[in-house]
Amino acid sequence: MSQTLYDVLTRRGGLSIRMADLDGALGFTEFRSQTVYLATGMTVAELRSTLVHELVHLLRGPVPRRLVGTEEVAVQHQTARILVPDGAELAEQRRWTEDDLQELAARYRVDRDVIETALNPPTIPWPRPESP
Repeated sequence: MSQTLYDVLTRRGGLSIRMADLDGALGFTEFRSQTVYLATGMTVAELRSTLVHELVHLLRGPVPRRLVGTEEVAVQHQTARILVPDGAELAEQRRWTEDDLQELAARYRVDRDVIETALNPPTIPWPRPESP
């Protein structure tokens, strides 16, 4: 997946990343223009987590409206696997306290939600998105 993210980031004339006031959202992807919008004023951890999340959306492509909720969960899990590749191993080590979760988030330079998702991998396989 990392090579695929690299390919998306380096392709010519395809990807735009813009910072904007997103009215409370951290990011979103506009598929038609191949543009990722990121909120201004984020921490490094939020920026890193949100950028990878939106790039995963871009890689997976648009989905029909009825699958948006399922797709969001799948993207969250894929993002966590990219940013915290040993999340499943960490989950098996012990029960993590809130302080531990904050420490792990700082270690991986991601937001707390990414750590929480990495430690709680899905128990069912996610369906591949259908074409819109």
